[in-house]
Amino acid sequence: TVGALANGANATLTLTATVTQSGAIVNTATRTGGDQLDPVSGNNAGSAGVNAGTLADLQLDKSVDEPAPNVGSNVTYTVRVRNAGPSPATSVNVTDALPAGLSFVSATASVGAYDDASGLWTVGDLAADAEVTLTIVATVTQAGEITNGATAAAAEADPDPSNNGDGVTINGQSADLQVVKTVDQAAPPVNGTVTYTVTVTNNGPSAATNVTAVDALPAGLSFVGATPSQGAYDEATGLWTIGDLASSGAGASATLTIVATVNPDQAGTTITNAAASAGGDQTDPNPANDEDRVEIVPQGQADVSVAKSGPPSATAGTNVTYAIVVGNAGPSTAAQVNLADPTPAGLVFVSADAPCATGFPCGLGDLAAGASVTVNVTYALPSDYAGADPIANTATVSSPTGDPDPSNNTGTATTPVLRSADLALTKTAPAMVTAGDTITYTIVVANAGPSDADGTTVSDPLPAGLTDVAVSCGGETGGAVCGVFDTSVSGTIATLPSGGSATLTITATAPDDATTLSNTATATPPSGTTDPDTTDNQDTADTDVVPVPRSANLSVTKTGPAEVAAGSEVAYTLRVANAGPDTAEAVVLDDPTPAGLTFISADAPCAAGFPCALGDLAAGASVELAARFALSPMASGTIVNTATVSSPTPDPDPNDDTSTVQTPIVVVVPETADLVVVKSGPASAPSGGTLAYRIVVTNRGPSDVPDAVLDDPTPDGLRFVSASAPCESGFPCALGALANGASATVTAVYDVRAEAGASIANTASANSPTVADPMPDNNASSVSTSVGPPPASPMPVPLDARWMLVLMGVLLSLGAAGTLRRR
Repeated sequence: TVGALANGANATLTLTATVTQSGAIVNTATRTGGDQLDPVSGNNAGSAGVNAGTLADLQLDKSVDEPAPNVGSNVTYTVRVRNAGPSPATSVNVTDALPAGLSFVSATASVGAYDDASGLWTVGDLAADAEVTLTIVATVTQAGEITNGATAAAAEADPDPSNNGDGVTINGQSADLQVVKTVDQAAPPVNGTVTYTVTVTNNGPSAATNVTAVDALPAGLSFVGATPSQGAYDEATGLWTIGDLASSGAGASATLTIVATVNPDQAGTTITNAAASAGGDQTDPNPANDEDRVEIVPQGQADVSVAKSGPPSATAGTNVTYAIVVGNAGPSTAAQVNLADPTPAGLVFVSADAPCATGFPCGLGDLAAGASVTVNVTYALPSDYAGADPIANTATVSSPTGDPDPSNNTGTATTPVLRSADLALTKTAPAMVTAGDTITYTIVVANAGPSDADGTTVSDPLPAGLTDVAVSCGGETGGAVCGVFDTSVSGTIATLPSGGSATLTITATAPDDATTLSNTATATPPSGTTDPDTTDNQDTADTDVVPVPRSANLSVTKTGPAEVAAGSEVAYTLRVANAGPDTAEAVVLDDPTPAGLTFISADAPCAAGFPCALGDLAAGASVELAARFALSPMASGTIVNTATVSSPTPDPDPNDDTSTVQTPIVVVVPETADLVVVKSGPASAPSGGTLAYRIVVTNRGPSDVPDAVLDDPTPDGLRFVSASAPCESGFPCALGALANGASATVTAVYDVRAEAGASIANTASANSPTVADPMPDNNASSVSTSVGPPPASPMPVPLDARWMLVLMGVLLSLGAAGTLRRR
């Protein structure tokens, strides 16, 4: 059903049909229908014819038993041909020529025959639905992809020629495994370790699978450890199971490191170690590189060592000896052992044991394992050795034989250097010198060594009094050089070698005031230098000084009062003078206290009494001072007081060295006055109230009292409020003059602080500090007052009554004052 069809348009119908019979077959198509009139009806039908012949659909299938064979192995191709009809196929031929890379081995056909030269398999006729088979065996001769194709043809037409042919591709497998073996050192030390590195590389062209290699350690080596980059290593068999290796790039190589110890008995022996590849699953086209080997020649090892010892210290100027012990701990003999021991700076080589008698370095020859050699070496340490640090003496041992531990090939002995100088000082001086003359001292300082004593200090503090001091240093011997000495006789000897000496000469003027000059000089070694014998480092020289005759005419003059009253003080004036011609030394003034007197005081320097030291008194000088004494009231007669002056300086006129004063004593009859105290007050007073006492002091003579004193201490329970004149400020108070027969009255007022029931005793007393009282028993008077309860209410005192009390007190005071009179 075409439907509408525009003018000029066309429509196409394609019919596909299966031919079911042979012969001529015509197929006609006719147009019918349509709404329009067809003006040309002759072209409304068309025919097409076919002549159907015989058809045979050959179908070919080809397969191979191993798609990835190793080069050199056989593969089997199977070719199957089927006739799918519908007609029988006649004169069937199959072409299957082997391509390059395959070498024909055999062929087996189910029908017909196969010609390997042309590759033609003549099958013959093949009925519809029939199938025939051909197998071809070939050897793979090259790696890589090889495509093998087969095609079938027959006399009949083939309705589907697309399935008349088939091909298969194989990939020939070939892996060139290469072994490279290296060692980290070709001449390792015995007892040392070597590291072998085995590298297995797949040079292709195919990947290698299940690769293995063998590397068994040879005799003379002891296995320590192995590290494969992949796989595992069995040290017992030497088998390294590697696994797969790619044909190029990453993963194409694997490494194995084997660490082994060289046995100690292998010195000089050649040890060969081979590593071989056992291959993999693939064919190896180049087996020549499947193995590699390396050789080592172990070297002998001798652990030579040196130890050096010496004294704990050495003294400059002496010899120092060191012991050097060279040993070989093996395991091999040390050949041509050499010992070096450079002489330390500042020291001098003296001697050494053979074979080093002529010095260092020296050859010790071969030294067997376990053997040792001892060499003693002696050096001279100069007396002027100046090194501040300890001596560091280092010995070094060497041998061409390998040394596994070079850290012990040097040995150092450190020796502190001491300095020891036996100094001796000798001092000489005259046994006697006259005061004012010159005295000469000679000091010799010698150094008996063994060390130099440069900078030795000499100190000679001169005795006091020496003047005009001059010091010189000279007379050096043995290379000594003097230093600088000042007038205090203190300085250093700049250079004092062992065996050297220096002499100091000191001159001075002897003093006038000395009797014996004792002078001690001391030599002290420089810092850091000891003196083994200090008993001779000091020497003392004594010189007696003969004084020049001297004199000083001392005199003492004493003056005092014309008379003195018994019981009073007496003062004397003393004057000490020196008429020369020389100074009077250590002047002493004595003024013994006469009987009946008591020393009171004196001017300095005799404030502490007599005798007293006046010190030195120059010619023409004098000293004047006063001395006071107390005279007993019972003294009588005449005081005889003598002063004396003295000095160790000779006095040409001793007659004026004493002075005496005689002072008559005037007897005075002492005054006496009997002071009587009468105190009165109330028998009781209320607690919290006030209490007034009246005190009357009377002088019963016979003498006047110029300085009467009244005391009335406030007893417990009372508080002082006030008192009449002259005791307004309290007690004690001065009553002043109290004539014979006169009286003085004082009223004292107190607050009562005691509780009811208490008893208060109040005592007043009077005395005179200057007039004796012949009857002291009546100098005090007491009043006892009992304390009653406080009043019920305070009773105010009328104003007039208070003024009356005040007026009464004033009148009593005036009356008492009017009775005072003087004798």
